Amino acid sequence: MGYSLDLKMISINAYKEILKNQYLLPSRKILHQDMDSSFDAIHNCQIKNLAELKNALSTTQKLSAFSEKSGLLKEYLTILRREIGSIEPKIALIKDFPDVDEETINSLAVEGLKSSKDYYEFYYSLEDKNEIAQKLSISTDKAQELISLCDLVRINGVGAVAAKSFFDAGYNSVSDVANTTAEEMLKRVSKANDIKQYYKAKLGTKDMQFCIDFARIIANLEYV
Repeated sequence: MGYSLDLKMISINAYKEILKNQYLLPSRKILHQDMDSSFDAIHNCQIKNLAELKNALSTTQKLSAFSEKSGLLKEYLTILRREIGSIEPKIALIKDFPDVDEETINSLAVEGLKSSKDYYEFYYSLEDKNEIAQKLSISTDKAQELISLCDLVRINGVGAVAAKSFFDAGYNSVSDVANTTAEEMLKRVSKANDIKQYYKAKLGTKDMQFCIDFARIIANLEYV
């Protein structure tokens, strides 16, 4: 299991369905307008999957050329490029996760594991996951907590601190978040934050639903 999604495995039609059912930020709602005709235009340019589309929009020059070829506005394609980028998991540093002690950070650094991506891919490279604590000279509980945190930050908008608040609220994986409700998640995360005071911002159900929607995208795409 890779940290990042394999965009080659996501067909253009599959991505259109993802966007169609996805909550979009107000600045990106243009992507829901005339969706069928827009994606027909993309498909007519011989773009078969999301990796090819990302590459076609990867630079200003390529985007301009694709706009001319497809007939789609550059403004539309620029927003689409940003939305595609939001699917790809961000990377957090291990040292930025709350409550990870210096000894654990140093033990992981010796093995070259300094980020969420490093740890996640190392963990899933092991045939016997129970070996990880021994290999890294850390406690079993900390090893399991870290893989949960490294999975949670794969959700768009979830940084190291938010991942810890989710974990404290009982969400141990992307799958856990994908299978909850916004109301339940807000209740549990707010309770965890009341105890640890991870952040001062007042979150609502829309914030939770945004995370849930992205967790569902990741969970679904893992099996495309």
